[in-house]
Amino acid sequence: MKRYVREQLPPPGEEGMSEERFRTFLTLRFYGKGYLKTLAAHDGLSSSALCIMLNRLVEEGFAARAEDPENRRNVFYELTSSGTARLQAELERRTDLIHGNLARLGEAEKARFAGAIETVLSGVEKLKGSK
Repeated sequence: MKRYVREQLPPPGEEGMSEERFRTFLTLRFYGKGYLKTLAAHDGLSSSALCIMLNRLVEEGFAARAEDPENRRNVFYELTSSGTARLQAELERRTDLIHGNLARLGEAEKARFAGAIETVLSGVEKLKGSK
């Protein structure tokens, strides 16, 4: 599904954002506050690539950087309110894209598609529980 959405999205412009940028926003939302190494490990990016991305987000006002009060050598990042709003706008854009494409399916196809997604999600939950 992720691949399908990525292929359907128009190239990033003023309205959209790159996949790496989108994942960075999602990772920041997931952690709330996160250290560079933690965020990079979660997202699978190198620390240097993520550092560049985070610096851009800070410059644009979408993220904030702060020193760790317990260890000033550590810096953590978090989304700002404008970053949260920008992420929400991108999520809505991607949802609209999927919704528009799903509208082309007939009712029976939609039902089978929804059932298939439920089956996959149920399987993933079972796999997670089997550790």
